[in-house]
Amino acid sequence: MKLDDYLSIENIAKINTIEQSFFSQNTGESANNCNCNECQNMCRRCACLGTPIDILKLCEAGYADRLSMTKWMVGYNWGAVVNGAPVGPIDMMQATIRPDGSCNFFDKATGKCELHDLGLKPTEGVWSSCKKDVGNGKPTLPLTLAVALTWQSSHNLPVGLKIMRYTKSYDKK
Repeated sequence: MKLDDYLSIENIAKINTIEQSFFSQNTGESANNCNCNECQNMCRRCACLGTPIDILKLCEAGYADRLSMTKWMVGYNWGAVVNGAPVGPIDMMQATIRPDGSCNFFDKATGKCELHDLGLKPTEGVWSSCKKDVGNGKPTLPLTLAVALTWQSSHNLPVGLKIMRYTKSYDKK
Protein backbone atom coordinates (compact mmCIF):
# COMPACT_ATOMS: atom_id res chain seq x y z
CA MET A 1 0.00 0.00 0.00
CA LYS A 2 1.35 3.44 -0.91
CA LEU A 3 1.87 6.04 1.81
CA ASP A 4 -0.79 8.38 0.44
CA ASP A 5 -3.29 5.50 0.20
CA TYR A 6 -2.60 4.56 3.83
CA LEU A 7 -3.16 8.18 4.81
CA SER A 8 -6.57 8.42 3.18
CA ILE A 9 -9.27 10.38 4.97
CA GLU A 10 -10.87 7.10 6.02
CA ASN A 11 -7.69 5.68 7.55
CA ILE A 12 -6.87 8.95 9.32
CA ALA A 13 -10.40 8.92 10.78
CA LYS A 14 -9.89 5.33 12.01
CA ILE A 15 -6.56 6.20 13.67
CA ASN A 16 -8.12 9.28 15.24
CA THR A 17 -11.03 7.23 16.63
CA ILE A 18 -8.61 4.67 18.11
CA GLU A 19 -6.56 7.42 19.76
CA GLN A 20 -9.58 9.31 21.11
CA SER A 21 -10.84 6.08 22.68
CA PHE A 22 -7.38 5.41 24.14
CA PHE A 23 -7.25 8.89 25.72
CA SER A 24 -10.75 8.61 27.13
CA GLN A 25 -10.19 5.17 28.64
CA ASN A 26 -6.69 5.78 30.00
CA THR A 27 -6.44 9.39 31.14
CA GLY A 28 -9.72 10.12 32.87
CA GLU A 29 -10.00 13.28 30.74
CA SER A 30 -12.42 14.28 27.99
CA ALA A 31 -12.26 16.79 25.15
CA ASN A 32 -13.32 20.31 26.14
CA ASN A 33 -13.31 23.76 24.62
CA CYS A 34 -12.57 25.93 27.64
CA ASN A 35 -10.82 29.26 27.09
CA CYS A 36 -10.71 30.59 30.66
CA ASN A 37 -7.70 32.45 32.07
CA GLU A 38 -6.28 29.29 33.68
CA CYS A 39 -6.46 27.45 30.34
CA GLN A 40 -4.82 30.43 28.63
CA ASN A 41 -2.03 30.23 31.22
CA MET A 42 -1.28 26.71 30.01
CA CYS A 43 -0.45 28.23 26.59
CA ARG A 44 1.66 30.92 28.24
CA ARG A 45 3.79 28.24 29.97
CA CYS A 46 4.39 25.82 27.09
CA ALA A 47 3.04 24.39 23.85
CA CYS A 48 0.52 21.58 24.13
CA LEU A 49 1.53 18.25 22.66
CA GLY A 50 -0.06 17.02 19.49
CA THR A 51 -0.40 13.51 18.14
CA PRO A 52 1.18 12.77 14.76
CA ILE A 53 -2.24 13.31 13.16
CA ASP A 54 -2.55 16.72 14.86
CA ILE A 55 0.86 17.72 13.54
CA LEU A 56 0.09 16.41 10.05
CA LYS A 57 -3.05 18.58 10.00
CA LEU A 58 -0.93 21.60 10.98
CA CYS A 59 1.49 20.81 8.14
CA GLU A 60 -1.36 20.45 5.65
CA ALA A 61 -2.79 23.79 6.82
CA GLY A 62 0.53 25.52 6.06
CA TYR A 63 2.06 25.70 9.54
CA ALA A 64 5.13 23.45 9.00
CA ASP A 65 7.40 26.46 9.45
CA ARG A 66 6.10 26.90 13.02
CA LEU A 67 6.95 23.36 14.13
CA SER A 68 10.19 21.96 15.56
CA MET A 69 11.69 18.53 16.16
CA THR A 70 11.97 17.78 19.84
CA LYS A 71 12.61 14.97 22.28
CA TRP A 72 9.89 14.45 24.86
CA MET A 73 11.71 13.67 28.09
CA VAL A 74 9.06 14.19 30.76
CA GLY A 75 8.09 10.51 31.06
CA TYR A 76 11.74 9.55 31.07
CA ASN A 77 12.41 12.02 33.87
CA TRP A 78 9.39 10.74 35.85
CA GLY A 79 10.59 7.19 35.55
CA ALA A 80 7.33 6.36 33.78
CA VAL A 81 6.69 2.70 33.01
CA VAL A 82 4.20 1.47 30.41
CA ASN A 83 3.50 -2.24 29.97
CA GLY A 84 6.42 -3.02 32.27
CA ALA A 85 8.97 -1.06 30.21
CA PRO A 86 10.46 2.33 31.08
CA VAL A 87 9.49 5.19 28.78
CA GLY A 88 12.59 6.63 27.16
CA PRO A 89 12.98 9.89 25.26
CA ILE A 90 10.41 10.14 22.45
CA ASP A 91 11.22 11.94 19.19
CA MET A 92 8.38 14.08 17.89
CA MET A 93 7.50 17.24 15.99
CA GLN A 94 5.65 19.90 17.98
CA ALA A 95 4.78 23.60 18.00
CA THR A 96 7.87 25.76 18.39
CA ILE A 97 8.24 27.36 21.81
CA ARG A 98 9.12 31.05 22.12
CA PRO A 99 12.08 32.20 24.24
CA ASP A 100 9.65 33.11 27.06
CA GLY A 101 8.37 29.49 27.10
CA SER A 102 5.00 30.23 25.50
CA CYS A 103 3.62 28.45 22.48
CA ASN A 104 4.18 30.29 19.20
CA PHE A 105 0.50 29.81 18.36
CA PHE A 106 -0.57 31.69 21.51
CA ASP A 107 -1.77 35.19 20.63
CA LYS A 108 -0.79 37.30 23.62
CA ALA A 109 -3.08 40.15 22.54
CA THR A 110 -6.27 38.06 22.54
CA GLY A 111 -5.16 35.46 25.09
CA LYS A 112 -6.23 32.72 22.72
CA CYS A 113 -4.59 29.99 20.68
CA GLU A 114 -4.57 30.89 16.97
CA LEU A 115 -5.57 27.30 16.27
CA HIS A 116 -8.50 27.26 18.73
CA ASP A 117 -11.24 28.32 16.30
CA LEU A 118 -9.69 26.54 13.30
CA GLY A 119 -10.16 23.08 14.80
CA LEU A 120 -6.39 22.55 14.68
CA LYS A 121 -5.56 22.78 18.37
CA PRO A 122 -3.29 19.86 19.37
CA THR A 123 -4.82 17.04 21.41
CA GLU A 124 -3.23 17.94 24.75
CA GLY A 125 -4.73 21.44 24.48
CA VAL A 126 -8.15 20.06 23.53
CA TRP A 127 -8.19 17.47 26.32
CA SER A 128 -6.45 19.40 29.13
CA SER A 129 -8.78 20.98 31.60
CA CYS A 130 -8.64 23.63 34.27
CA LYS A 131 -11.36 21.70 36.09
CA LYS A 132 -9.87 19.54 38.82
CA ASP A 133 -12.78 17.11 38.99
CA VAL A 134 -13.04 16.06 35.32
CA GLY A 135 -12.67 12.52 34.10
CA ASN A 136 -13.59 9.24 35.65
CA GLY A 137 -11.27 9.75 38.61
CA LYS A 138 -9.23 6.65 37.76
CA PRO A 139 -6.72 7.66 35.10
CA THR A 140 -3.90 5.24 34.49
CA LEU A 141 -1.82 7.60 32.34
CA PRO A 142 -1.16 11.33 32.55
CA LEU A 143 -2.58 12.99 29.41
CA THR A 144 0.83 14.29 28.30
CA LEU A 145 2.27 10.75 28.43
CA ALA A 146 -0.71 9.32 26.53
CA VAL A 147 -0.21 11.90 23.74
CA ALA A 148 3.55 11.31 23.67
CA LEU A 149 3.05 7.55 23.31
CA THR A 150 1.12 8.06 20.07
CA TRP A 151 4.46 8.99 18.50
CA GLN A 152 5.70 5.45 19.20
CA SER A 153 2.61 3.70 17.87
CA SER A 154 3.19 1.63 14.73
CA HIS A 155 -0.02 2.88 13.11
CA ASN A 156 1.46 6.40 13.16
CA LEU A 157 4.70 5.54 11.36
CA PRO A 158 3.26 6.49 7.93
CA VAL A 159 1.90 9.71 9.45
CA GLY A 160 5.39 10.57 10.71
CA LEU A 161 6.84 9.89 7.26
CA LYS A 162 4.38 12.31 5.68
CA ILE A 163 5.21 14.95 8.32
CA MET A 164 8.87 14.51 7.38
CA ARG A 165 7.96 15.26 3.75
CA TYR A 166 6.40 18.55 4.80
CA THR A 167 9.18 19.61 7.12
CA LYS A 168 11.92 18.50 4.73
CA SER A 169 10.38 20.52 1.90
CA TYR A 170 10.11 23.49 4.27
CA ASP A 171 13.81 23.17 5.19
CA LYS A 172 14.74 23.46 1.51
CA LYS A 173 12.95 26.80 1.02
